[in-house]
Amino acid sequence: MRDYLRWLEKHEDVDEQTTDTELVINETKGVIACPKTGRLMLKYRICKDQDHMLDLSPDINGIWMDKGEWELLKKAALARHLNAIFTEPWQRKIRLSKTKDTLEALYIEEFGEENYHRLKDVRKWIYGKDNKAEYLAFLVKPRPRHLSLNSQI
Repeated sequence: MRDYLRWLEKHEDVDEQTTDTELVINETKGVIACPKTGRLMLKYRICKDQDHMLDLSPDINGIWMDKGEWELLKKAALARHLNAIFTEPWQRKIRLSKTKDTLEALYIEEFGEENYHRLKDVRKWIYGKDNKAEYLAFLVKPRPRHLSLNSQI
């Protein structure tokens, strides 16, 4: 990490790659041992849209990059954010985003895309009301009480 921070100071004006070239990445599968300490390294997600993970040796704060991972970081405009990737807030944001995407896919599968988006609009509309509890109760009850009383009169 020290080498990266020194590099970052010298390359403040470095442009991120944005080309659509095909990257070849040879990611190590499973847990690997740190080449310097021999202890197990931890894996960290880069971003929610990438399955590739970076390896960090927590004992020496050393990063092990597989072939193509640096190019992947530059292509994703993350080369200047390498130190942030290994933080809890960064990893939490990735987990929450992936969970949101998973739930959305499940709802779309359950309701269909058009109905799901319509339900989201209705929910947004209801939750914008001061008396949202009454709106929700009306929708959930098969025959709301005040309507049943009126229909008997």
